[in-house]
Amino acid sequence: MDIKYIKNFFNLNEKQMEALFYLIRNGRMRDSELRSALGFSSVTSAAHYRKNLEKRKVILGYTAVVDWKKLGYKTKFMIIVEGKDEEALREISRNHILLTKEYLKTKGEIAALQMPHGKIILRDVLTCQSGEGVIIGYATSDIAAKEYSEFYLKELHPDIETRLFIMESATIENFFIQKKFIEKCMRMIKIKNEDKIKLEDFRDRLQC
Repeated sequence: MDIKYIKNFFNLNEKQMEALFYLIRNGRMRDSELRSALGFSSVTSAAHYRKNLEKRKVILGYTAVVDWKKLGYKTKFMIIVEGKDEEALREISRNHILLTKEYLKTKGEIAALQMPHGKIILRDVLTCQSGEGVIIGYATSDIAAKEYSEFYLKELHPDIETRLFIMESATIENFFIQKKFIEKCMRMIKIKNEDKIKLEDFRDRLQC
């Protein structure tokens, strides 16, 4: 793994950073595999790097990477939630907390909802400094995602405006550039003269 370019971005030495990103990519990596990836001769050395990152609370835990399409949730979506003014945004945020608390008490920790034409499960609900909200989730259909955005949310919060984005592909996901996807796209791209100029300028920027 080539992480030399970002070695000054973190309060870690190069091997610690390399271990961190290997574990981000695959949290189930065994110490013997980590040893091989890091180029160590001893499994103990690799285990030390893992334990050090855990002890320093850099790594807080490990989680499963789920293929939601195999569970029937083929649509990944993002919704931007906006209010008419700052007061409306504060009221929306207040109501969201109240309703989420009630859902937690009644239904549980996982926000899963039934729409007329499918199901929704929410991954993240975020609030921006400027007050807007961002909702990221999965749906069993594009229509279900639209129903959630256009009807369900607006029935709960009449003063909001929503913008729905159906997410189709990722060039970067979970910090890693998706090489296979890039290579697939590149086979369909014909390089033009102006592209060569842009690429040369970009290479110069990368040297800074």
